[in-house]
Amino acid sequence: MAQPRKDFERRSAATIFVDRQEPKQTFVDAAASIPTQGCIIRTWYGVGGQGKTALARELFRMATRSEDRRFAHLRCAMLDLHNRSLTDPDLLLIWIRNAMSRAGIAFPAFDLAFAIMWEQTRGAENLPVIENSWLSRSGELVSENANDFVTLTREFLSEQASTIPVLGFLIKKGSIWAIDKAKKSWIKRAHTHVNVLYRDGKLIEPHEMSEAMPWILAQDLNAHLVAHPEDRFVLFVDEYERVHEGAGTGAKWRDNRLDNCLRSLITETNGLLTLFFSRERLPWGDDPQWRKDLEGNQHLLGGLSDSDAEDWLLRVPVSDIAIRRAMVAGARETSSPEAPVYPLMLDLQVEHWRNLGNAALVPLSLVRTPALSTSSTIIIGFAVRLASTVSTGIPGHVPDQPFSRPEILNPALPPPTSIRRTGKAASSPRRRA
Repeated sequence: MAQPRKDFERRSAATIFVDRQEPKQTFVDAAASIPTQGCIIRTWYGVGGQGKTALARELFRMATRSEDRRFAHLRCAMLDLHNRSLTDPDLLLIWIRNAMSRAGIAFPAFDLAFAIMWEQTRGAENLPVIENSWLSRSGELVSENANDFVTLTREFLSEQASTIPVLGFLIKKGSIWAIDKAKKSWIKRAHTHVNVLYRDGKLIEPHEMSEAMPWILAQDLNAHLVAHPEDRFVLFVDEYERVHEGAGTGAKWRDNRLDNCLRSLITETNGLLTLFFSRERLPWGDDPQWRKDLEGNQHLLGGLSDSDAEDWLLRVPVSDIAIRRAMVAGARETSSPEAPVYPLMLDLQVEHWRNLGNAALVPLSLVRTPALSTSSTIIIGFAVRLASTVSTGIPGHVPDQPFSRPEILNPALPPPTSIRRTGKAASSPRRRA
């Protein structure tokens, strides 16, 4: 039995990027037009397998690692929602805060406000991971950072509580807090914004605190712009459709807490470009307040051109030109030679080709199956001619392929006289479910 190919790095549609000039130009134009006041949004949407994640990663790479001076003013953050539990808007803000912190942004107001909210509403739980933290419960400090922190004494907190009343709450709760020695002044910087958590001599309700957090996070970002007026922010949001999974339509869109949280943050932040990558159009376009901003700025991401698909396969790498051409033909949306090529379909073919190992030779079979898509019949091409005769005795035919309409397209091969559908195991590799 032929051995699978295991002698090279496995690369998938999410990690291989080929030139998509139009989306890249859209990003370049948007990055150059981020306003000082307010924000702008660009969305790329399309069915799974079109390469949205690869595009998001490539644009992020362009903006953060390129020597191109067009992007020197950008502070970029990537919010990848893949495999995240999307139930808590407070954690969504922490993910954004951490990503922005990696870009060099400080968050004196948000970090202090978040500590107070967490202590009030979830005091028994550990704080979530806060990168480049300047404020922490003393018992949760990482040992290598402990020497840079000092305990906030009751006397210090009591003194500051005259201008920041909410600090008195940290004293009353009895937790011991520590602060970066070099950043004690940040408490004073934060007082204007943190005090929104305090009303009529007491802390506001827990749900009000959570609703205030996007605004407080935005104020730290806006403060950075005041200090660095040449900077602009770019927030990349990948797999945003997951925020709405199970939310339905109509009123449920408007009642989604995570969606509302991000809308609020974007609304309140100046100098921000937000890029969404999603299977669906951003539903905010149905909201009169966002309709004008999104008009003409939601872009359908189609399949790859033939040249881009060829380039994609070369980067796997698939060195045999005949196999590459057959894979491209088999990964089209339809059988038309003009139809776009789906990166996900190339992924499936490459996976099968790897499993076949040295038994994969040209010519190829194209197998059509409507089961893989509810919207269209997807063509999947396989390099399936085996080096040795398989149990059917038909060169080039793989028995027991779990598809409904096999079509041997190469006239040089004798067509199969029958297709066995016994469900028994075959000696040849099978497509993974």
